[in-house]
Amino acid sequence: MVKLSECAMAKEYDIPGWPQYTVDEDMKVYSYKSGQKKLMKTHKVDNTDCLALRNKGRHVSFSVQRLLFFSRRGINPDSSAAKKLRIYKNEEILDPNYHMEEARRIKEERRGSKKDCEAADTAKKVRERIKMLKYAIDLQYDAIKKNDGTELFNFLLGQLDNVLEYVHHYTIYRKHDIKEAWMDACIKKTQDVISSHYIIGDIVRTTLKVAENLRCKEINKSKRTLDLIENYNYE
Repeated sequence: MVKLSECAMAKEYDIPGWPQYTVDEDMKVYSYKSGQKKLMKTHKVDNTDCLALRNKGRHVSFSVQRLLFFSRRGINPDSSAAKKLRIYKNEEILDPNYHMEEARRIKEERRGSKKDCEAADTAKKVRERIKMLKYAIDLQYDAIKKNDGTELFNFLLGQLDNVLEYVHHYTIYRKHDIKEAWMDACIKKTQDVISSHYIIGDIVRTTLKVAENLRCKEINKSKRTLDLIENYNYE
């Protein structure tokens, strides 16, 4: 039912599903529960005028713009159909379900793109590693053939930064130990290749193990020397 507001002669609508409540075109909500017309107070929620209606023991909060939008169309603002829609001041309608589906679709697309990028990055790293391994094998072959390990040694020496990145989870002290022993390890592996005529598949990783072992031996030797000094009987 449509009434005329006494003050501004604005159209006043009954709120479907909520008897004894009306809302007018001036965004004012009235209660007739006491038998008299009473203007209801509103409160702000996210800069929107809201209030609570009561019916059969139920209290439900609505925005005034929502009440006006559905009352104009004779729809209960608390109905299942109305609940699916979000109403804005300019009466723009948004279906949250559609919005969520759209957001989910965009998220899936981004996730798929991210996976594609990660896969491409992994494939690139694999190609680069295979290329490096082949190059290292060729250097070993030339070192054995020429009985000269200069190029192989320089290659291994230049791999220190890549090795430290590979062992990024190591402690600072352990990385320092590898740096200290790296040159000696490169010399040893270069000499091993030439003397044994044996080509190593991943000589860089093998050199890393040698560096760790050399440093451990050096540390243990230092500890033994300190023990001897401390326990030496000077009498």
